[in-house]
Amino acid sequence: MPAEPVWRIVILTASYLVFLYAFDFYSPRQFDASRILYAVFLVVFFSIILSVLIDYALFFRSIGRKVLLLHTAITVFYLFFRGKFLSGAKNHVPNRILLAGISESELSPSIREKLSRNGVIIQLSSDATIPPPPKGPVNDFIIVGQFDRIDKNAMHQFLLEKLRGKPVMTLAGFFEYFFRQVAADMVDSRFFFEPTGFNRAMRRFPMAVKRIMDVILALILFCVTSPVMLVTALMIRIESPGTALFHQSRTGFHGEPFTIYKFRSMRNDAETPGKAQWATEDDPRITRVGRLIRKLRIDELPQLINVIRGDMSFVGPRPERPEFDADLKEQLPFYMFRYLVKPGITGWAQVNYGYGASVEDALEKLKYDLYYVKNSSFLLDAEILLKTAATVFLAKGR
Repeated sequence: MPAEPVWRIVILTASYLVFLYAFDFYSPRQFDASRILYAVFLVVFFSIILSVLIDYALFFRSIGRKVLLLHTAITVFYLFFRGKFLSGAKNHVPNRILLAGISESELSPSIREKLSRNGVIIQLSSDATIPPPPKGPVNDFIIVGQFDRIDKNAMHQFLLEKLRGKPVMTLAGFFEYFFRQVAADMVDSRFFFEPTGFNRAMRRFPMAVKRIMDVILALILFCVTSPVMLVTALMIRIESPGTALFHQSRTGFHGEPFTIYKFRSMRNDAETPGKAQWATEDDPRITRVGRLIRKLRIDELPQLINVIRGDMSFVGPRPERPEFDADLKEQLPFYMFRYLVKPGITGWAQVNYGYGASVEDALEKLKYDLYYVKNSSFLLDAEILLKTAATVFLAKGR
């Protein structure tokens, strides 16, 4: 078979896989059945566009229409009728979470509930004998607690399993490996002295490249979305009195304050002067236009100015108001570590966690933010941007 058709198949297949991941078809969470058809359409649409562009760039001619139509029809049929199965792809093989040196009763209710949603919790005895699976293959995750409560021979066996590539880890390590979070409430200061992650001095060159890409992308998007921003500003002014654009003080890189710009999505009298207030998911202060632009993330577009100025990046932890930061850093461990990188328009916490309006929500978001700070890379940024695009097109904004 000639190389060109093979590469075309590879390109088209890779495009589908990328966008299936971006639109959560491989998520362990259940996919919203009412949006399966819409999501399938978006996956196919973006995959075809990407494939055509790459194919034309490589071979200087587009994919044949008959091939494209046939491939699209088969793909739509398959994705639509297999959507529910794809959405649970990670759960085809059951997980067993094996506890050694720590009992299930010692876990907090929230941790116990989170673990049980993702596998069967099994308490190992002191000799840490692993029971055989009842039937079929399983994924075993061994969580090691206090070493002095584990038999020496069992500990030696765990070390051997670890060296063989098996998932043997602490509870905090399991959260980072499985949930892609740094569990701030489970670690102490020693965790941050480990050689992997949190060393910003070794990432100066990648951060410089990221800054250049931020400016280029922000300038392009500002030009492209200018008509959308103009229409949005007019709609806001028509619906309610007050300015279309509002500015607010936020905490930025290394805890330094800066002024953020957004489209106003609430009433002009939404907040009492001098008294900061959490915004809730169905906040009555949000206007009709505000609800729409929040859903589509259009209210964030003026932050392109902040990116160009260098206050923010495209990807990073969301900047909080200094009033909230003052309380949160007293209640949440390592909270200010999230400002070791520039805040972003979108971030790992935003694409993985729903709307937050409490200290408990802030803790969950902090876990994702610390994971990003520790593991930030161009690949992770690309993953976040893809998932953000999916959020916009599926109207899953807050």
